[in-house]
Amino acid sequence: MARRSGRIPWNAIRDDTETAAEPVAFTGVVDFQQAQLEAARAYRLDRQAGQPACTELFCETAGMVPQLAAVAEPFGVPCYSGSGYNSLPGKRGAAHRAAEGGHAAVHAVAGQMMSSASRSRTNANSGSASARPATAAPPPVCSVRR
Repeated sequence: MARRSGRIPWNAIRDDTETAAEPVAFTGVVDFQQAQLEAARAYRLDRQAGQPACTELFCETAGMVPQLAAVAEPFGVPCYSGSGYNSLPGKRGAAHRAAEGGHAAVHAVAGQMMSSASRSRTNANSGSASARPATAAPPPVCSVRR
């Protein structure tokens, strides 16, 4: 309600719930030519081409991807959502990209730092059978797998 009434700026709260798929279309030849000029200005070579390994950055949630990409993009490092903490779809996608590219991969994982006691309470409250004991070490905030 605060955003709708204007008390809080609309972009002050991150909300990635809208998804769109729009067709590429142009209003005419001049519009198409302008788009090509803009694409030419943005042209750059793959910064990881020819390297012995390709670096990829992963995060737990899709909402973090734009934030991490803003930091990683200038270095040519792609960012992906792992579709949940340590999930299989993210790992499978990374394995397919490495196999298709024929190169080794370095995966940096940026995750949420949560104390083991908090994690146990969270898992216990959700009824999860995988609740960790309070003495377990939390996962690293950022880990690199090669």
